[in-house]
Amino acid sequence: MPSREDTVFLFDEVTVKPKDLLRFYERNILRKPFERADRVYIFFDEAQYVDSWPSVVKQFYPLYRNLKFILSGS
Repeated sequence: MPSREDTVFLFDEVTVKPKDLLRFYERNILRKPFERADRVYIFFDEAQYVDSWPSVVKQFYPLYRNLKFILSGS
């Protein structure tokens, strides 16, 4: 069962940058810095539609080891 700290981003029709979505999620939904959160699962669906997803994961994962990224696409 997903917790309140888990989230799914569907990128098949989204025009917002993944980095901006993660920061929005951190400030407005999680309401605490990622480093103070328990394990957080971030699901990127249809990630192939976002050119920058590799750099976003590369930027966030080393800083916040409690973030777990799951990426999918068709």
